[in-house]
Amino acid sequence: MKNITAYVNTLRVQHLMEELSALGVRELKVKDYFSPSPKISYMKLLCEDDKVEKVRSVIDRIGATGTACDHCFRVTDLIPGAPTISP
Repeated sequence: MKNITAYVNTLRVQHLMEELSALGVRELKVKDYFSPSPKISYMKLLCEDDKVEKVRSVIDRIGATGTACDHCFRVTDLIPGAPTISP
């Protein structure tokens, strides 16, 4: 299981959530992130190891604002016994 953190376009969060749900992502947390730009939201989610590249593809395709280096995607291993999604 992988813990994924991404910064994405706020205006596309709803569509991202729909696409990620279709991939089987069930645990998802989104927060608005207003500094330095109101167009960015903070997203955390869990996914199976074999779905990481599909999740990355969806976030790259839908979550971007259209400018270079406009979003971030970080993957870490879920530590057994740790809270599943922390703030």
